[in-house]
Amino acid sequence: MGQRSNFYVDVRALHSEVTGSCFVCKISFSNGEKRFFLVDIGMFQEKEYLDWNEKLTFNPEDIAFTLLTHNHVDHVGRLPLLYRRGCKSKVYASVGTAMALPINLEDTLKIFLEKKKNSKKLSMRPENRNNGFKSQYYSELYKKEDVEQVYDYLTPVEYGEWNTDEKLPNVSFKFLPNAHLPGAAMIWVKIEDKDVEQTVNLLFLGDWNVSNVFQGKFDFPEELREVPLHVISEATYGDTKKEEISQSFQQNIVEAIENSKLVLLPVISQYRAQEMLWYVKKMKEQGRIMYDTPVYFAGPLGMKYTKLYQEDEFPGFIAGRKDFLPSSLEILNAKGALKNIPIDSGIYVVTGGMGSNGPSQSYLGKFLPYGNVLVQFTSYCAEDTVGRKLQETGQGEEIVIGGKLVQKNADVRFTSEFSGHAKADELLKFISGFLKIKVLIVAHGDTDKKKAFKRLVEDANVAKEVTIVDRNNYVRLNP
Repeated sequence: MGQRSNFYVDVRALHSEVTGSCFVCKISFSNGEKRFFLVDIGMFQEKEYLDWNEKLTFNPEDIAFTLLTHNHVDHVGRLPLLYRRGCKSKVYASVGTAMALPINLEDTLKIFLEKKKNSKKLSMRPENRNNGFKSQYYSELYKKEDVEQVYDYLTPVEYGEWNTDEKLPNVSFKFLPNAHLPGAAMIWVKIEDKDVEQTVNLLFLGDWNVSNVFQGKFDFPEELREVPLHVISEATYGDTKKEEISQSFQQNIVEAIENSKLVLLPVISQYRAQEMLWYVKKMKEQGRIMYDTPVYFAGPLGMKYTKLYQEDEFPGFIAGRKDFLPSSLEILNAKGALKNIPIDSGIYVVTGGMGSNGPSQSYLGKFLPYGNVLVQFTSYCAEDTVGRKLQETGQGEEIVIGGKLVQKNADVRFTSEFSGHAKADELLKFISGFLKIKVLIVAHGDTDKKKAFKRLVEDANVAKEVTIVDRNNYVRLNP
C-alpha cells in the first residue's frame, strides 16, 4: 500500500459560469503549513452574479502571489480590490499582458465611476427615492490609488522561463504561449513538498485558442507531454464543434459593399478591433472590396490598444503583422463625429462589442433605422446587452438604445467565428496531447456546456478523472 501524506492542494473556483474567473489554490504541506495563491481575479458581468464582485471568500493578506492568464476584464477586473483590502503580494503576468493591463484597469475604473454617477442620479428620482431603490453600482469597488497599487506589485515574466516568489519558494511557475489573444498564457505551476518528496503539477489553460491572426499557431508544449498533470480547462464552447460554426463574416461584408450599404462593426477594443481592421485590409488587398472603400475607426480605448500592438516592444507578432491598418482609414472623434456622418457606403469599426458600452451604442442609435445598413456583430453578446436585445428584436420593431426608442430597420447579423475560445473538438485534441492527466478540472462556461465537455473528455478517455468545479465545491488533489 502506498504511503499517505498530509501534502495536498485544494483548487476552488470563485466563478460558477463564464465571468468572474478566479481560482483560489490552497496548499497544505506535510509539516502543517497552509499557503494560498490565486490564478486570475476577474469581474462578474452576468446580471445574477454582480453582487459577487464585492465579496471575497479569502483574506487578501494571506495570498502569496497572483498569476494572470490574460488581460480580459472577466479575468483581471477585480485585481485592484485585492490591494484595496490589504494584499501586499506580487502579481505575475506575461510581458504582453503586463503592458496591456493598465489600459484595461483604468478603463474599468472609468466605467465604474460613470455607472456610479448615473446610478446616483437614478436613486434621486422621485419615483425611486422612497421605494427602496438600490443601484448595483452605487458602492465603489475600488479607487484610483488601488489601481496604482497594482502597478507597484506587477511583475512581467517571459514565456518559457521558470519563476518563483520569495513568499512561496516551494512553488515554481512557467508561462506558456496561448493564442486566445496577444499576451495570453497557459500557466504551469509546480508545487513541491521536499519533506515527503512529492510534487503536484497544475496546468491552467486559461481561455485557450488554437491560433490568432497576429501570432499564428503555437507549438504544443512537448515538455509537458509525459508530465503527470492536473489540468484546469475552460469549456466555453463545450458542446460545439468547429464544423458547426458558420464562416459568414467576409461574405456578408463583400455583399453589403457591393450593394452600396454602410457597414457597422461593433468590436471589442482589445484584439477584436485590430483583428477586424486586419481582415478589412486583407479583403482590400485581395480585391474582394474596392481598395478605396472608406474605413472609419471610432473608440479611444480601441486606439490605445492599437498603438500598444504597434509598439516595437510589444512581443510575439509575426513579422509584418503590426502593419494591420487598412488603406483609406480615418480615425473618428467618438463624441463629435456622428452629427456629420452621411448614411452611405463605408465600413465603420466602432468599439463596444456588445453594443452597450463605448461609442457603438451611439452609432447603433444613428444607423439602425436605415435599411441600407449592415450591422455585423463579431462577438458574443451577454444577457441584457444591446446586442442580445437586438437578437431578440424583430425587424421593424423598436428597441431602447441610450434611453431612446429606435426602430430596427438595418440588417443585423451575428457571427461566432472570431471567438477567442477553441471549440470542443479543438480543445479535446489539444488536451489529448497530454498523456498523463490525473484529473481534468472543467471550469469557465455555462453549466450545460461544462457538463457536455466533461462527457466528451470522459468518452475520449484522456484523463483518469474528470470533474466540474464552481463556486459551490472544490477539488482536492494528491489527497
